[in-house]
Amino acid sequence: MIQRIQSLFLLLASAASFGIFFSPFARFYSGDIYCEFSALRITSISSQDITMPNTWMFIALAIVIGLISFITIFLYKNRKLQSNLSKINIFLNIFLILIIFFYADNLSKIINVEATYKLGAYLPLVSLLFLILANRFIIKDEKLIRSADRLR
Repeated sequence: MIQRIQSLFLLLASAASFGIFFSPFARFYSGDIYCEFSALRITSISSQDITMPNTWMFIALAIVIGLISFITIFLYKNRKLQSNLSKINIFLNIFLILIIFFYADNLSKIINVEATYKLGAYLPLVSLLFLILANRFIIKDEKLIRSADRLR
């Protein structure tokens, strides 16, 4: 049944994952240096030459996390598969969070400016929270179904 609470959580996790594209992860600003780090690009306006890392990994992970979350909504008949996909998605989301903060930290060391984290850096955390809640309710449904089968 699509109208379960975990479907709402999975939809919100998917929306948060795709929201990463519309908000920067961090900004670096100091006098003559301005740099913005987002999933789509790293823009830099400064007098010093800055070597920018590629952001394709953020794009790929955000798309995969968003799509898995969205596809998982429609796997309500197979709760075990739904739970396993949610767990994989949680792992991917944790990996995304780690590399976002790792890249931002490395970029702040390169340009010697402290990072100001923006909404995009926290959206994967929100997505992770929704995925954990969805997985919790999927497992709860599975236990409820198993207990009802025992009564028959």
